[in-house]
Amino acid sequence: MDAFGLIAKAAVAWPEVWMGYPDHALKVYGNLIEASEMLRNEEIAIEARRFRDAFNEGMKYRPPFENMAWTMANGDKQVIPHNQIPDSQLCYDCAGKHLSSASVAWDQTQNGQPASWIDLIGNLAHAEEHLIEEHEDLAGEIRKDRKNVWKAVLEGCDIPRPEFEMHLMEVSNLARTKQ
Repeated sequence: MDAFGLIAKAAVAWPEVWMGYPDHALKVYGNLIEASEMLRNEEIAIEARRFRDAFNEGMKYRPPFENMAWTMANGDKQVIPHNQIPDSQLCYDCAGKHLSSASVAWDQTQNGQPASWIDLIGNLAHAEEHLIEEHEDLAGEIRKDRKNVWKAVLEGCDIPRPEFEMHLMEVSNLARTKQ
């Protein structure tokens, strides 16, 4: 996962913390810390610690995810080797949920909510992560869509529509054959 994917995953997990899933706070913090280490960016680490400290005190703090993404050096070029994902992470339902959420976020970007691009990218990253272990080709197609969205955001172009239906149909077929 590259640093931008980690920041996007943190942004997607942030609202879940306040919707009754406090264990997702660790995802927000951990993804931001990992991104800061990859980029050697102390500002991201400071934001991660601010989030952690506010959470521990029962206060809401939303790190400036969009600013982190915009200020990343070299766009989406820094990649780390993918870690082994436990079998419990290979979840077709989860991949389908994230692809569906990404589709909703794309619709929102087209309907005047431009900040939804970070949810779009984060959900594509989550779907990719759920599939990479056993379905590298499909995960690679989703990654390609994610990188195309990020490139459009950086260039200020229209955000291209990822192949949501095609990916969802493939995930559905994989789930049926796995049963």
